[in-house]
Amino acid sequence: DIVFLVDGSGSIGTENFQRVREFLHGLVDGFDVAPDRVRIGMVQYSDTQRTEFSLNTHQNKTDVLEYIDKLPYMGGGTMTGLGLDFILKNQFVESAGSRAKEKVPQIAVVITDGQSSDNVGPSAENLKKQ
Repeated sequence: DIVFLVDGSGSIGTENFQRVREFLHGLVDGFDVAPDRVRIGMVQYSDTQRTEFSLNTHQNKTDVLEYIDKLPYMGGGTMTGLGLDFILKNQFVESAGSRAKEKVPQIAVVITDGQSSDNVGPSAENLKKQ
């Protein structure tokens, strides 16, 4: 189970956000996406968080890639700590498709352009403990 936490803050800009889309497309294209294989979730964050899709939303790679190619850009501030808290509470849970209880590794990939405006340490520790 892999959840991408994507920085959609204003400092990214539309040109670089297109590069993020291309990077994500290439990365996901290498996975065997299926309900019983690799599951992908995505949250975009800035000073708010938005679930783009959960681990149990897309059943195949084609659907994930189509969403990534159209991923809308948010803009706003950079609150990475809040983003980490959000994926812990909203993505890495059974109702969103997490298979943690089945001992499937839970992986968070954070894609950001730099310094967070909030304290990331406690949120990162909480996520790591889970």
